[in-house]
Amino acid sequence: MTPLNAIVACCDTRMLPGACCALLAAFQHTQTCTAKLFLVVRDASQLDRLAIEEFLKIHRLPVEVIYVTVDDMFDEIKSFGAYALRLQLDALLGDNFERVLYLDSDTLAIADLCPLFKIDFQGRLLAAVDDFMKEIPHNINRCKSLGIRFGQYFNSGILLLNWPLMMKEQTFERTRNVISSRKLRIPDQDALNQIIANRWLRLPVGWNFGSPFHSRISLKPRIVHFTGGGKGRKPWESGSIGLHKSYRTFYVSALAKTQWSSFVQPSNALDRLQGEIRAVIEAIRRFSNVIGFLKRHKPEVDI
Repeated sequence: MTPLNAIVACCDTRMLPGACCALLAAFQHTQTCTAKLFLVVRDASQLDRLAIEEFLKIHRLPVEVIYVTVDDMFDEIKSFGAYALRLQLDALLGDNFERVLYLDSDTLAIADLCPLFKIDFQGRLLAAVDDFMKEIPHNINRCKSLGIRFGQYFNSGILLLNWPLMMKEQTFERTRNVISSRKLRIPDQDALNQIIANRWLRLPVGWNFGSPFHSRISLKPRIVHFTGGGKGRKPWESGSIGLHKSYRTFYVSALAKTQWSSFVQPSNALDRLQGEIRAVIEAIRRFSNVIGFLKRHKPEVDI
């Protein structure tokens, strides 16, 4: 029997178009394997629901939509944004999966995802990519406060979950308890890192290809993650930079015939210029940090 896999995105109504596009791209890159698609949406209006149905129909996209309200969320995470819904997946998806791939709404698969569903977890709870962090006292102390060493902290925007083991060990419940018991800088991500500690498998950077690496195509991007804020970072914004041209084209095409066509903002020359300047300055400022990160980053699997 073929193991049952799942791919899930969680969002509020603001990022609905992004989440739907993330699932569309994932579907297009899982043609040689089987994965059930889920969209978890918080506080969707009737108009939002109609827009989702329209998008799914246009693209013939087989997605199971799970609608929740703030009242449906566990008390421990109610005060946080929709991003915290990833900590409630145990109650939303059930226990009939082998692997669950979680995707943030600002991610885009651009290569075959099927190899992810074949990796050996080696007894770990999840597989992820290191979070890009500067090696400075503040970040070193932050990791120490979570009970981990600097360099052992993962980004939770893209997670491959060892579902049976996480359910068995009640990982989500334990993480919710942490998020409600102490003040954390990035609540859900910090709490997950504290609970998972060193029991995660390190993936190559290309599986969570964040903004600091976008110009480094040699790293073989698989899932692009449009991290951070500021002009030029998001392909759907008016300041979208040339480096993101193909990604912007995808969003324009995917949303063109939907009620969300205006999600992709009209290109603005001044915003683009500011975005390009920001990207260049940031690349220069972060150059040594990126090199340091890549030296520390040692993937445990080759996929």
